[in-house]
Amino acid sequence: MLILFLVTLSLWTPDEERSPKKAMMLSVALPGLGELYMGERDDALRAFAIEGAIIISYLGLHRYGDILRNDYLKYGRMHAGMSSNRDEDYLEAVEWYQSSEAYNISVREEARWLFPDDREKQMEYVAQNEIPPEHSWRWEHAEWLVFRDLRKRERGTALHASYSIGLSIANRIISAIISRRMGMNRKINLYLEPTGVRVSYRF
Repeated sequence: MLILFLVTLSLWTPDEERSPKKAMMLSVALPGLGELYMGERDDALRAFAIEGAIIISYLGLHRYGDILRNDYLKYGRMHAGMSSNRDEDYLEAVEWYQSSEAYNISVREEARWLFPDDREKQMEYVAQNEIPPEHSWRWEHAEWLVFRDLRKRERGTALHASYSIGLSIANRIISAIISRRMGMNRKINLYLEPTGVRVSYRF
């Protein structure tokens, strides 16, 4: 952010006529730069604050998601004997099946449903999809519920982090519009409220 700010300062001189197009491009690069370029420091500070809050929120959620993942991997190893160096498909199976035996039974049933008259293909399907003994697991019901809750919370955290990305994009669009309208001599205001961001302008 500091580097972008310094670059922005080098883009104009005090006597330069402000370009709405340049202001808009600066706001797309970092919300607030366009407003600062147009000489509207209060609006620039609001946009900087909003973007900073979004970035901090994203980083915090991302970090929390990593903590939850480490927690449920450790928990699964300790309470179910699962392997922790497997892919997401394996973790989903551990989440939704109380044991690897129950999962393998479902694989064999699915093989019979997919290939009802072909024993060879059934065996091939089972060999490709069943869990080998070295990666088996078994849950007690209470511990299984804890593991599933940790996985659910991680997914929720990832979803909220994705919302932060969307908010950052929206902040850039709003800042770009405001910066361009500033250059067209229109009164623009950006307000940060408890319920969100409010933009108002008058001609």
